[in-house]
Amino acid sequence: MLVYYNPKLKNEEVPYSYRVRAILPSSKIKNSKVIDDLNEINKSDIVVVNKKIKKQEVDILCERKINYIFDISDNKWPLQKDILNYTAERAKSIATTCDTLKNVIKNNTGKDAFVIPDPTERDEEEAKFEVTENNLVVYYGSDGNYKNVDWNYINKQLHSVHKTDLKVITNIPKEIRPHKMAPYRSLIQKLTLNERDELIKKVEKQYKKVIPWSYDIQADYVRKCSFVLLPVSSKNSDMMRSKGNNRPVDALRMGRYVICTEGVPSYNILKDFIHIGDIQQGYQWAIDNKEEVLDKIKKGQKFIRENYELNIIAKKWQNIYESII
Repeated sequence: MLVYYNPKLKNEEVPYSYRVRAILPSSKIKNSKVIDDLNEINKSDIVVVNKKIKKQEVDILCERKINYIFDISDNKWPLQKDILNYTAERAKSIATTCDTLKNVIKNNTGKDAFVIPDPTERDEEEAKFEVTENNLVVYYGSDGNYKNVDWNYINKQLHSVHKTDLKVITNIPKEIRPHKMAPYRSLIQKLTLNERDELIKKVEKQYKKVIPWSYDIQADYVRKCSFVLLPVSSKNSDMMRSKGNNRPVDALRMGRYVICTEGVPSYNILKDFIHIGDIQQGYQWAIDNKEEVLDKIKKGQKFIRENYELNIIAKKWQNIYESII
């Protein structure tokens, strides 16, 4: 049996990776299940483990001579080199999300990895592109990316093309840290304590304008928007380069055009269907070429149907499983 091991979490929502890299593919594989307790594993099982695994859990699998696949969905080598190398060294096989991360894995472990992209979670929706008096544009992504984007600059770029209402959807952090945010990183060292307090209040006020992320809230806003905007953070470029393309895939699946900046090579797989590069140029081109935008969205949706639907992704997992048993 192909068994996906998602370790128990304390006071956390189910992570995205738990859904798309375990729960969803397992649901389409006949001889498969998801567990959160290693005691449920049989010796004949092939286990898929993820970045949450601990060294002692790897040792348990090895002691019981249970073969496992190490699924690596982020470049955490700068932060977690020891456990990543330890787990990868003992893995029967390695899976990952994109070619860039495959190369990172090869460079750090000497081992090859199978590329299995994240499946789309959404049903396909009608392709639309509408220009209104005040275009609704939507960004969605983690706070880790949001806080490292200069949103004042982005807004100026958008408004230089057309009046725009930008809505930002992200997970709200438990603690607001301006010194970790791109616009304030260099400034904060020069401030007095009182000035820092004022800055924190200012940033807290900014976060009140942010829409807390949820799967359904994201969908609601995307359905209303003209297009999805995905600027790429300039910080931690190695980590950003290793990201998958699930965010633009999600937008295309819902029938919306995507304008994004450069920095994530896996986005280039979709380059015929989205704009990658200068935001102003992409925005102006889209307004001037509405029918071509719709054509790109529809062709992108066909590409997603052929490459990212759940049954296709589940088959890739099945193929790794069958190569081991």
